[in-house]
Amino acid sequence: MHFPFHFLGPDGALGQYGYFGLFGIIFLESMGLPLPGETTLIVASGLTVDGTFHAIPIWLIAASAAILGDNVAYLIGTRGGRPLVLKHGRHVGITHERLARVELQMDRRGWLIVFLARFFPLLRQLNGIAAGTTGMSWRTFLVANATGAVAWAGLWTWLGRALGAQLTIIPWVMHHLGLLAMMILPLVIALIVAAIRYRRLS
Repeated sequence: MHFPFHFLGPDGALGQYGYFGLFGIIFLESMGLPLPGETTLIVASGLTVDGTFHAIPIWLIAASAAILGDNVAYLIGTRGGRPLVLKHGRHVGITHERLARVELQMDRRGWLIVFLARFFPLLRQLNGIAAGTTGMSWRTFLVANATGAVAWAGLWTWLGRALGAQLTIIPWVMHHLGLLAMMILPLVIALIVAAIRYRRLS
């Protein structure tokens, strides 16, 4: 089978470390490192077709790695603050401008941004750090982040499994993840709003 990305092949993280490799990549990406967590999740899910992986463990591992990584990032943002994050974050692409944009969105929309951030590359990587530096309540962050991580992991596990072993289309998926997310997120938001309204009426 041809792997479009070398780090996902037999000598890469998935080939050598299996579920541990999947966990590690998503965990580190959630901490802020520029790693392809989403692509790795989709490819691993595609390999469920030939029995290399199984869908339920992938979903649980991806969600757990995302939640733990984001919470470590939140702790870094809370304890270290912006100066520490910017000092060391510049080595992995966390610039003042990028962090400022994410923090602005955090201030304006709070828990909703934390939930939706999981579906977008830049926000996903800076989600926990920005929430920590802006002083967001940990409980609010934990609930919103965990909900987003479970939904995100479930969505791409299902999509990757639907793609099956056709890994040659992964480059197309990788370059259109933002578009795919924008097509799906309105439905997700509508469901959230409907659930909130139902809860208020009940």
